[in-house]
Amino acid sequence: MRLWISIAVLLLLVVSLRGEEAIVFSVIIGEEENGVITKINPDGSGATNIFTFEGVPASEDGYIKNLEISPSGGYIAFDSNHDRYHNPSRRNIFLIDAGATGWLQVTPDNNAEDYGYSGPTGSISGRVTCEGAYVSYATVVCEGVIEEFGADGLGYYTIPAAPPGNRFVYAYTWGGFEIIWGYALTEVVAGMNFETDIMNVGYSEPYGKDEYSNPKWSPDGSKVFYKSGLGFTINRCNIPGNWEDEEILAGDWGSSFYGYDIRDSDGKICYAVDDEGIYVANANGSGRTLIFADETTVSVQYPCNPRWSPDGSRIAFIAFVWTGEDGYNSVAIISESGEFENYYSFGSGYYLDLQAWSPDGTYNLITVHTEGYEQSYLYKVNPDDLEDYAELYGPSAIWNADWGVLNYSSIQEEEVSTKKVIPVSIEIFPNPAVHSTNIKFSIPKRTQVEVTLFNLLGQQVRSWNMGALNPGQHEVAWDGLSDSGRKLTPGVYFCRINTTLGKGSARITLTK
Repeated sequence: MRLWISIAVLLLLVVSLRGEEAIVFSVIIGEEENGVITKINPDGSGATNIFTFEGVPASEDGYIKNLEISPSGGYIAFDSNHDRYHNPSRRNIFLIDAGATGWLQVTPDNNAEDYGYSGPTGSISGRVTCEGAYVSYATVVCEGVIEEFGADGLGYYTIPAAPPGNRFVYAYTWGGFEIIWGYALTEVVAGMNFETDIMNVGYSEPYGKDEYSNPKWSPDGSKVFYKSGLGFTINRCNIPGNWEDEEILAGDWGSSFYGYDIRDSDGKICYAVDDEGIYVANANGSGRTLIFADETTVSVQYPCNPRWSPDGSRIAFIAFVWTGEDGYNSVAIISESGEFENYYSFGSGYYLDLQAWSPDGTYNLITVHTEGYEQSYLYKVNPDDLEDYAELYGPSAIWNADWGVLNYSSIQEEEVSTKKVIPVSIEIFPNPAVHSTNIKFSIPKRTQVEVTLFNLLGQQVRSWNMGALNPGQHEVAWDGLSDSGRKLTPGVYFCRINTTLGKGSARITLTK
């Protein structure tokens, strides 16, 4: 009797982590103020550009500001006006992984009703004016559902296919900058046309549009805090895949709200209010307490941009410090309870921005501006030994920076088998995908097939169990929705096809 032995496929998952202490910062480039993220070593060496949006969409890269490395070191959060003319908000929160292999938009909370709608529609029409005079051209957008429509020479516009419901309609003109701005509210009913009130747009920055900015991570890395709205409220949300938006702090601060930070140990919040001082609050927003007032001990005014030290025992912030007849833009240091410790400045003619502490709490990372943001330098300064400082990078148009440990993780799949493994070829078209795309693949013989999509965080967002398929080419249409029917945020997604013969993978960039 012959004994047949079948050796099954053995799948080994080898997870490797490589940590690297690094400084990451954003540089503004070109007249359009597009952005790139650069990485350097803590001594300033090894400058490498690691990320830009690379024109997705091609006409709108967007600046990159307020970088924040996650507690695990696996991700970097930032805000950007990328794709701002198609979004219902003018700034949004984005994530990239530490290796900058892809990106993911976190805000706003998109869903299938608001984006990519394919059911019955109505239409919206109206007229745009500017201080009583009709404008010759404007772009009109209905909450991102309809991308861009130009008004005609008399200011009239029509949006022919808007989903039913109460809708915001935005109008603006721009030439590298948003010059005029206005909006109207209207109700849309399927099969009917609705006229908006005349939108009398004004010459100002479009503050009527919501924005999400200044991301900060919760201590466990599961949530992102961000600043939102005209009242400068602080909210927090779970990262994509399980959105729950929660207002933490709100106030009628207007432009007097000047930055906040989250303590690593317990999520405690510190924030600055102009003409008042430095406040702290619990992670849920309760227990707000003024711990350091303007002109405490020395004449310290206009506090902004506070940063907890890594051990949570100190707060550094930017302030204007008066010493006799002279006053300088400075970095001030206080204890967690508000006792003033010391300050330092670079003297007259230098504007400082505080960016971060070093991971061990020895240094402050600051930017020093000499001729506006175009001539900026990165410095590290020991606030306890002012002889211990060094220039790290510059001059360049540096905007924001963070200092932390980046953890690069990789999962390698190794198959050990007596059978020949046949890779699956995948074609994605269109890619980048606007709302939807097609996933095409071919198999040489009948096999079981499963198609799965993952987001940048490794979360499974969509899957198709195709069952047993015959040889040949096959296709899956993806409408940009998750398994639960939720519209997914723009970003890079990873497609994996598993078969009993082999597997294949591909990247998909999803845009508006």
